[in-house]
Parts: sequence; C-alpha cells; structure tokens
Amino acid sequence: MENWRVLPFQIFNAFENMATDEALFRVLQERGGPPTLRFYGWERSALSIGYFQNTATEINLNYCRRHGMDVVRRPTGGKTVLHDCELTYAVISKEGLPFFSGSLVENYKAVCSCLIRAFFELGIDVSMAKECRQEGKKEMGAICFAFPAPFELLSRGRKICGSAQVRSRGCFLQHGSILLDFDAEKNCRFILPSEERQADRCGFLRETVTSIHGETGEMMMPERFSGIVQRAFEVSWNIHFVAGGLTPEEEDLKNRLLEKKYRNPAWNLEGKV
Repeated sequence: MENWRVLPFQIFNAFENMATDEALFRVLQERGGPPTLRFYGWERSALSIGYFQNTATEINLNYCRRHGMDVVRRPTGGKTVLHDCELTYAVISKEGLPFFSGSLVENYKAVCSCLIRAFFELGIDVSMAKECRQEGKKEMGAICFAFPAPFELLSRGRKICGSAQVRSRGCFLQHGSILLDFDAEKNCRFILPSEERQADRCGFLRETVTSIHGETGEMMMPERFSGIVQRAFEVSWNIHFVAGGLTPEEEDLKNRLLEKKYRNPAWNLEGKV
C-alpha cells in the first residue's frame, strides 16, 4: 500500500493558494517525495485566470477593483474561475504507473474517477463529459464553468467540477474547483467584461452549471466533503494518507513565489515576471 501525504483543508488568500500549489509542484520535481493531495478554501471570493488568458478582454477588471476582488493567475491553463462557495483540491504527483500513465488526459481521467466516487457517496450521479459544448461559447468563453472540456465532470449534463493541469519534468499538478453552491449572477458580474445581455448570460449559466447544493438541497461544508474525497482516493487506489504540512523547502519556495510572482501585478494581469 502506497503512502501519500494529505494537506487537510485550510483557508488562505488567493495568492497563497497558487504559490503553495506551485511550490509543491516544483519541489517534487527537484527533490522527489510522496504524492500529495491538498484541500483548501479561499479567504474571500477571488478570480483565478488561466495561464494564457488576457485579463483586459476576458474579465471585468474594473468591477473587480471596485469591489475588492483579488485576481490571481494560475500556473495551469483554462479559463476564469470565480472561487466562492467551493472545495478546491490539488493533486501533485510524479507521472507513471500504477495510477498515472504519463498522458495528460489519462492522468486527468484517473483523478476524476476518484472524484466521481466521492460524488456517488452523496447520491450524485456524475460522469465525464465526452465533448466540449459549443453553443454560446463566443459570449461565455471566459467563464470556465460555462463549457465543460472533455472528461470534466457533469451531473445531469451540467458542470459540477472544473479542473486544470500542468505537466513538467515527469511530474504534474492538477487542481480544481468542486462547487458546493453556485451563484450565476455573481459569476456574470465579475467575469464578463460587458454588461450587455447579462440576464441572458446568467440564464445560460443556471442551465449549464450545478453544485452539490443544487443536486442534493444540502449545504455541504468543505471540511466534510474533503473527508469524503480523501476516502474515495483511498478506496479507489488502495493508498494510505498521512496528514502533514509543508516542508521547510516548500514553505521557503512558497514565500519566494508570493513575493516575486503571485503578489506581482505584472504576473497576475500580464503573465510576466
């Protein structure tokens, strides 16, 4: 039985969250170590944008500034995510068998199969999307949850979990947002640059996105669902989790990334450091 490290659910600000995920990923590349499953929340509502996104054209940056919304650029790709009422997870591991084949898609499917088991524990029937929805993509394309990519997780055809992955030097980081609840209007206000046709766009999101609350009527606490997800990984892969924290090297790198990168507007708004 393989041992994994688990970093139990904690709440940090947007910049610390991304710096921590990248530090875990980079130290694993340099020093090795056990795979890690991390759970976290967000100190206040924040936007994370994909590695390649253009903030000037894809988010309502002025609205975010007026309302004190943090904006952070992820080390992974994909579109904009409003982190609000959710449980965020991260898997940091070396590639290769028995769990990961080295293919981005196969790694993705392996992690998502464990998440599907966790949703099943709540009575939520979740499956992987087979293709990306195209209808309305031009108007809604900045919002990650509006359009499930292949193999992302759907309940009754509506996206309930969005994830992104980066791979380098034989290791990968996959992190994602599991929606505990969802506010379509809030997503539209902060993400879409234009206020035209906001009602239509919010209606589109309500039809294409769901959450644990939306599926069960229950307000799930992130601490509780993180335990369910952890057990799903254990049962699916016959692994054992050992609770831990950051190593001194990971903590040091996280702090350096915070100072030089994730608190730097040049990175978050322009993708430059």
